[in-house]
Amino acid sequence: MKMSSMNLITAVIVMGFLTVNGCTENVGAGISETPSSEFARGGFQGPIRSSLVNSAGKLFFATNNDHNFLILQIDLETSELDTLLNRETITELGIELANPASQFVLGDDDFGISIYDMRGRANYFFDLKGNLIHSVRDSLGLVGGGSRLFTIDQNSFIEVNQSSRQEYLFEDLSASTTFQREGSYFSFESYQDLKAVKDNFMLKNNPVFAQSPDQNKQFVAYQYSSWIFKKDAETGNENIIREPFDKNFPQIAPLHMDDGSIAFDPPNAFQHTSHILDMAADNQYLFVVYSGKTINEQGHLFFSGLSEDKVFDLVENTGDSILVYDLDGRFLLQKELDYRVYSLTSVKDNLCLLAFDDDYLVYCLDKNDLLEDLD
Repeated sequence: MKMSSMNLITAVIVMGFLTVNGCTENVGAGISETPSSEFARGGFQGPIRSSLVNSAGKLFFATNNDHNFLILQIDLETSELDTLLNRETITELGIELANPASQFVLGDDDFGISIYDMRGRANYFFDLKGNLIHSVRDSLGLVGGGSRLFTIDQNSFIEVNQSSRQEYLFEDLSASTTFQREGSYFSFESYQDLKAVKDNFMLKNNPVFAQSPDQNKQFVAYQYSSWIFKKDAETGNENIIREPFDKNFPQIAPLHMDDGSIAFDPPNAFQHTSHILDMAADNQYLFVVYSGKTINEQGHLFFSGLSEDKVFDLVENTGDSILVYDLDGRFLLQKELDYRVYSLTSVKDNLCLLAFDDDYLVYCLDKNDLLEDLD
């Protein structure tokens, strides 16, 4: 089913400019039906590797291109766009971020933004006005190189560690004065069908994370598998959601070099299918951005006037359908889109999507329309 008719708010980002256009219904506190202004964003070339998150009546873009990270916010009441944090604003606070590897935006009363600096081995917490709240040191170096750190709250994290030494998919970390290990999940010894990941840790590529508002149901997924890994924070129970496609990680064996060393190749969008690209959850449902495409399958895009880099970005980083599950992991439906989506977030009764259709767009869809085919 096409969903362009359910467009509630459209934000257009074009090579450094963003325009917020009119809408037909209210989202949050409501949005003006008349077009808003243009916002010059010098150097902002699009939301590659971005997240779109709702918090406290605002939508947040978080992008990290070549470590030149940027967090923008759109006010759902006024439709105004503003830069919340970037490298320059962080430096003005007296913090030198050498390698801001992971960013996470949360709707919390005490803090809103969590940024881990890989070289400095510390996680910084900011409120939704960009003020520094506090920091936690990673004195034991538990967050490894190439890892992705997802923030649950100020004291709890999930880390996807891209390391050949790990024997599991991800682990819980706690933090008070420093990071501590709490438990690992989906061990390769217990799950024989994860042998491909054990043999090549780089298959844990581009992980995404979602959790229910009560933080009890937590989900981790990866770009090159259609499986979703679910854990119950209260009981510690874990299971793999395999529906509807049941696509395991690709088999990419490590390379044994002449000098006796071992090299690991990551999957890529030219040879391997991209699957899950983002997730968001509310009190009832898990929503997933799904691709199911490779570069070769979308080769005609090379002739649409876009650069090769842009085509690669679109195919590797966007999906054109939404999968819906209940919080117990039962697959409910798949909805196809007529535009390609980078990221999504839950905003009360709406699902907001960061999309691409000639320009960069934000669509907010009524969940009742999205779920109208459910019995």
